[in-house]
Amino acid sequence: MQMTSDSIRARAELLALVADPAQVARLPLDRIPTLRAAIRALHRDLAAVEEALDARWQADDSVSFAAAEVARRLGCSIDLVREKGEAWGIAKVLARDERGRPTRVTYPKPLFDVFLRSRGPL
Repeated sequence: MQMTSDSIRARAELLALVADPAQVARLPLDRIPTLRAAIRALHRDLAAVEEALDARWQADDSVSFAAAEVARRLGCSIDLVREKGEAWGIAKVLARDERGRPTRVTYPKPLFDVFLRSRGPL
């Protein structure tokens, strides 16, 4: 989508206002309708980008997290993730030692997403 010079100018003005909202008081009144229209257009554009990002994120089943990343996202300790990951259904054990303990574990994004949807964050 090609932006007009006025829409480019309006977006630049919006960025300046975001950086310093006090500037709104100095805006000429005749600029307000144009800036409001630019905000609505930006909302639409950002919504489209967000949908595309979500679709890409959901489509990429090959992404796996490390225990530290899962812990960060859940707001818990790495030890808790390692201890409960299998029971929560978010861990995929790739290898076990001779005593049956997991030695190589990954946390696939699809399993993590299912966990979040079904149980929510801790």
